[in-house]
Amino acid sequence: DLAAHLPLVPMRRIAMKRVLTNLIENAIKYSDGPIEIHTGFEKGSKRLYVQVRDHGPGIPEQQMAKMFEPFTQGDTARGSAGSGLGLAIIKKIVDMHRGEITLHNHAFGGLVATVYLPLKAKE
Repeated sequence: DLAAHLPLVPMRRIAMKRVLTNLIENAIKYSDGPIEIHTGFEKGSKRLYVQVRDHGPGIPEQQMAKMFEPFTQGDTARGSAGSGLGLAIIKKIVDMHRGEITLHNHAFGGLVATVYLPLKAKE
């Protein structure tokens, strides 16, 4: 579900491609169903968002706060092995863009990752 006519966002394209690729690959890896991707624009906060949702087991709430730390994995709950660096790298890239990334479990199952990026300042 990609929104039409999104405003410009300053970004390093290769770095942001890595963020999106990692989020989508994680969603595919852990999903028991379709992957949902949504984009949109928050007018009040002047930022754009990209949201990726899987339909897998999610991450236990007590692990959620540590998921962006290097070598931390939610994989014990999600049944897979990995280095635990993916979300830490994503967070560094999003921070570099003065953005924000959040994770939460969806009420009907799965994990939702949302990346918020500030819009280009008017000149």
